[in-house]
Amino acid sequence: MPNDDPNPRIPASRPDRIAGWAAALGILLVLVCVASAGASVGPTATATARLGDRTLKQPMRGHDVRQLQNRLRRLGILKVPATGRFLSLTRSAVRKYQRTRCLAVDGVAGPSTLRAISSNRRACSSRRGAGGGGGGSRSPVRFSRTVTWYGPGWYGRRTACGQKLTSRLMGTAHKTLPCGTVVHFRYKGRRATARVVDRGPYARGVEYDLTWAVARKLGVISIGRAEVRASR
Repeated sequence: MPNDDPNPRIPASRPDRIAGWAAALGILLVLVCVASAGASVGPTATATARLGDRTLKQPMRGHDVRQLQNRLRRLGILKVPATGRFLSLTRSAVRKYQRTRCLAVDGVAGPSTLRAISSNRRACSSRRGAGGGGGGSRSPVRFSRTVTWYGPGWYGRRTACGQKLTSRLMGTAHKTLPCGTVVHFRYKGRRATARVVDRGPYARGVEYDLTWAVARKLGVISIGRAEVRASR
């Protein structure tokens, strides 16, 4: 019987159907591989993170968390094995470290805490005066700080706080303290008082950059970098 359909459908041959199924299967496999690769990026990056690459807090995990735990264990602050997981015991150990180093106590290993750990910052101390009658007055917090000094080559220039830098200027640079803040330094029996006159330092682990006059009074000119006691 003749077919009156002007556009007759020709049934697909078996080889054509097999080729179509193979193409569809190939696309599906590509999508699965892409999804698997995307899911593995996070854990891989976390596993290779080094201490200092990121802020650490509960409940993070990774190689850098294990490094942090090992540092705290060597300091005698963390008493359990390093697991690479930042849980409650690690948070408590970080808080204890922050208290003993006069840092903000929040249990989060941020840039300031990690810098202190990396530079082996010594424990600070806080003492109360024994005033009469009324519970005493709080004495200034004194803590160990790493300092450097600068001056020659910069004389005659204006500091960030507006002073003219000279060989006699008793000043110090600090990244955040307000200009004019008075800081008392002590090093091996020597004392010097300086005001914040500039911004810096920007070297890793260094808190203050002293002018030449202050460094000379403290006796740290020949050292270059020293651990001194500082109070405000």
